[in-house]
Amino acid sequence: MKNNIDAVILANGEYPTADTPLKILREAKYVVCCDGGADRYIELGYTPDVIIGDGDSLSEENRVRYADIIHYNPNSMYLRALLT
Repeated sequence: MKNNIDAVILANGEYPTADTPLKILREAKYVVCCDGGADRYIELGYTPDVIIGDGDSLSEENRVRYADIIHYNPNSMYLRALLT
């Protein structure tokens, strides 16, 4: 059965292990990762369409490698601390 989900938002935390959510992630047309949620997704060989957040839990390597698709949250306390 083909899933009809166009977009998935993958948050940081425990990565899915069940077949259905993994299938949805594989077949999604658009994947938005929140900060560190991108690290595991990238580690498994995927590339997110967008990474959003304050950057506090995203690895430095991925922060540099995917700088062109990261959209920082300007209201983040972590980001404000980096910029001051």
